[in-house]
Amino acid sequence: MSQVEKAKNAVSQVRVRPMSTQVAEVRQNINLIQEAMKATMKKEVHYGVIPGCQKPTLYKPGAEVIIALFKLSTDPIVTDLSKDSEIRYQVKVNITTRDGHFVGSGIGECSSGEEKYMWRSAICDREFEVTPENMRRIKFKKYQGTVAEVSQVRVNPSDMANTILKMAKKRALIDAVLTATGASDIFTQDIQDLPEGYIVPNEVTGHQDNGNGAEVDKEPIVENKPIPAQTNGIPETPVITEPQRKRLYAIAMNAGMEKEYFKQWLLDKFGYDSSKNVTVKDYEMICEEASGWK
Repeated sequence: MSQVEKAKNAVSQVRVRPMSTQVAEVRQNINLIQEAMKATMKKEVHYGVIPGCQKPTLYKPGAEVIIALFKLSTDPIVTDLSKDSEIRYQVKVNITTRDGHFVGSGIGECSSGEEKYMWRSAICDREFEVTPENMRRIKFKKYQGTVAEVSQVRVNPSDMANTILKMAKKRALIDAVLTATGASDIFTQDIQDLPEGYIVPNEVTGHQDNGNGAEVDKEPIVENKPIPAQTNGIPETPVITEPQRKRLYAIAMNAGMEKEYFKQWLLDKFGYDSSKNVTVKDYEMICEEASGWK
């Protein structure tokens, strides 16, 4: 018997095991999520694409769509880890079916000690000057080869307590959804929460490294794109899109804010003179604050 005939005979005797019900269900879940992305979810509202990352990032609205899609229920459990002058919460979100069967869980944590909650850009030079020295600082930002100095002041941790709690819950919710539905095959989580410098653009090529030695196309910089006023002309992160602006405005109006008050609230609390200048990095935090406004 020739080698070819032996090979054919061996292949003919191999039995392929049929796909199990569990594997079929996982595949069906992934297909459902992909269909929802096409039919219901909107980019930069339900999920976003962070330059340098291979998977889109799942946002809280997107996680809520998936929960509704699979008819699931959530049960958050909060642990207060605050001490001294630090506000810190850990949240565990359990996901169950509507009839009470446990599906999965996720965990998330947030602290006022995180960089973006400790400091904010000064509204004006005068505010920076009258702030005590131990409550202010100059931070250096680099953008397209240019270095700028950004005046920042400390944030009172107690003012951020509600935001800290909601951000911990959001992180736990997204983690739970990714775990329980198998959506991590499609999405990643919390890339927008990484400290600056973790995803660094290559200033020479205009591309970003995806961590495997390969370069990923970087989003083009639009010359007339709004630049956050509080960064002295050097944006900390990209600014939000028009759909995201509309969502933020709708959240504020639904919370009971008047249009003019919202503008002043955005300036006084976060240092933004226009919603056009809100950065992606601060966007979810501001949405959470607006939704809890009374």
